[in-house]
Amino acid sequence: MVELFLAPQYTIIMYGKFFARHIALFTLIFSIATNVQSYTLPDPGLTPESPFYFLDLWGENTRLFFTRSGVARFRRYAAIVEERLAEADTLAGKGIAATQVSLDRYRAFLPAFFSSAERLGDKTYSVDALRAASDHLAVLDHVSERTDAEKKQFILDTKIFIIDQQWQTLSSFAKQYPKDALHVFRDSLQGRMGRLREVAIDKENNKEAMKEYAAYLSEEDTILGEWKETIDGVPPAVFLEIAVRGHEETLMGPVRDRLTPVLDGELLFAVNKVRELSGLPALTVLPPRKDDVPAPSPIPTPVPSPEPIPKPTPQPQPSPPPTPQPAPSPAPQPTPPPPPF
Repeated sequence: MVELFLAPQYTIIMYGKFFARHIALFTLIFSIATNVQSYTLPDPGLTPESPFYFLDLWGENTRLFFTRSGVARFRRYAAIVEERLAEADTLAGKGIAATQVSLDRYRAFLPAFFSSAERLGDKTYSVDALRAASDHLAVLDHVSERTDAEKKQFILDTKIFIIDQQWQTLSSFAKQYPKDALHVFRDSLQGRMGRLREVAIDKENNKEAMKEYAAYLSEEDTILGEWKETIDGVPPAVFLEIAVRGHEETLMGPVRDRLTPVLDGELLFAVNKVRELSGLPALTVLPPRKDDVPAPSPIPTPVPSPEPIPKPTPQPQPSPPPTPQPAPSPAPQPTPPPPPF
């Protein structure tokens, strides 16, 4: 081994550098894995399919009633909405009706979850609630993937409800913390674009992701019109332009090729919002899809004309024999005059 020929102090240095590099690498890998699994759902406990589900709800409401502290109440609401999501995640693909019950109850408590964070007047809790919306959307992505495409409209409705509630809280939050609000909005928008890229080839889920992405972009005018504070010297318009770089290529590429024509309106809206941020003129219509452009008709191979059949040379017809002319009648002889007397 090499270290046998080195002085002890150099051997120690070599080993120190070796372990330092590997510890740093392990720390990086561990941090990445931790971030990927940073959001975990609680145990769902009893679900709506259980005949004893009402006991779970009764205990939940009782605990909420006796919770008076503002921070504790916020955490209680957070636990309730997370448990409803855990129920939906457990029931996905097993029972449509029960899944819908869980999400209906989730929607019933979501406004209180956001408002309880807002009432605390603490930026940390508001940011936690606002960023939780993206985690909740990711859970519902998983629920949607395991639900019959013909029966999952209620999941999309719940997602749009989350975005609406998040935006209402974000608008209020931006009045006091515009920089933090803009970062939350950017990350939420990019999260939905990430989902759109992920399911671009999946016709059952790309429609859902397209509507969610467009829902975020629909707030662009409000941000540009009301959020004036610069972010590290960069105005909001430039900040968002940087955030959406590459989005148009995705929308007009894999998404456009596989998105149902019914959603061309949403796609055109999203493309134009991205182009507006990039300083490009709006499109009036979308260019045709690859499948919409008719393939050029093949040039038919000319069929050779058949060789003309030569006509036989007509044989000369024998001339008919001349018709014999009748012999001329002899001229009448003049009558001799009578002899003189």
